[in-house]
Amino acid sequence: RPSTGILRRMAITIAPGAFDPDLDDGGALDFVVVGCEPALGRRGLEAAAELVMAIPHPDEPDESLPNFASDVAERADGAEIWFDVKDESEVPEVMQQIVDAVVAGLTSTGIVDATLTNKRLLGEVFGA
Repeated sequence: RPSTGILRRMAITIAPGAFDPDLDDGGALDFVVVGCEPALGRRGLEAAAELVMAIPHPDEPDESLPNFASDVAERADGAEIWFDVKDESEVPEVMQQIVDAVVAGLTSTGIVDATLTNKRLLGEVFGA
């Protein structure tokens, strides 16, 4: 007998322009996941941090790409984290590798329907 259920494929949506390598971000990349439970967002970004910190620096392969990863902070609509990657965020391939790692971390913890953005697009001040 055929199923009458609806199969809904969900995904992490990346907000347009959130992670453009042409932005002058000073090497500080903030990631905000919204549209999920804060505790789940925190777990997802903690997993993402491990993956991002495992990315080797292009000029120093024995070193991690980021110099620093902040603690994950829960917020009413999800969670947030930031990384210090110096000027490497201006290299499109590096930025894509970082975003891919964050998405992989989120999905590895069961987040299947949320938006990945940053404070600038949310109208918030970075560091506040």
